[in-house]
Amino acid sequence: MFYGTKANIAKIQQVLPQLDTKTREVFVAAYVFEVQTAEHNGSGLALAAKLLNGKVQIATGSLTGSFDNYIRVTGSRIDALYELFRQDSRFHVVSSPRLRVQSGNKAQFSVGSEVPVLGGIQIDNNGGKYQSISYKNSGGIFEIQPNVRGDITDLTVSQQLSTFVKTDTGVNDSPTLLKREVSTSVGVRSGDIIVLGGLAETKSSEAETGLTFLPKSWKSSSDEKSKSDILIFLQLDVDQEKAQPFERLK
Repeated sequence: MFYGTKANIAKIQQVLPQLDTKTREVFVAAYVFEVQTAEHNGSGLALAAKLLNGKVQIATGSLTGSFDNYIRVTGSRIDALYELFRQDSRFHVVSSPRLRVQSGNKAQFSVGSEVPVLGGIQIDNNGGKYQSISYKNSGGIFEIQPNVRGDITDLTVSQQLSTFVKTDTGVNDSPTLLKREVSTSVGVRSGDIIVLGGLAETKSSEAETGLTFLPKSWKSSSDEKSKSDILIFLQLDVDQEKAQPFERLK
């Protein structure tokens, strides 16, 4: 409730609609794909661009350097892209998070397990020793933080894929965390689809065939190199509902 002159009330009525606004809500739908490719196929992002070319309107760009590491898709829905890519055996869905969050806040989607990891040795008041244990998350962790600014939303996105393996060196009683993680910020219009790349892993394997009692020159060997990329497909929709201004001014 505000009491004042007509002039002061008129000034406040001009300012209130700008201040009395509801916090915008953002809905983000995403698919995280692991792409299996050979070295001659190039990156997973290049393969995705090839599959999309001619089917939807796309543009490529760079977030962190001179090379292309994202694709922008307009005029389509993310579920339609999912149907397109799931028909290709090289694309495997790792997770499909759906998050609703208010502008300026963080939201996290986590699928996986908590693994006990040995910590430091503690000494109690009686001189007894015990080893602490902490729990670390592993699996797929997807985190976003949107900030709506008019028609553009600044979106900070972080994706981590991790797993624990047995430690062969060092502290053998504690597992080793292997992870691939990407964290970046991008400006997105409501309804646009962004495809992020850059998480690549190359593996080499060698095999040798032949009878053990034969000379080594009689045996045959082969090596194979495989490559996997992680691609993040995400679409952002901003709540268009507007707040009502204050009603009671006297």
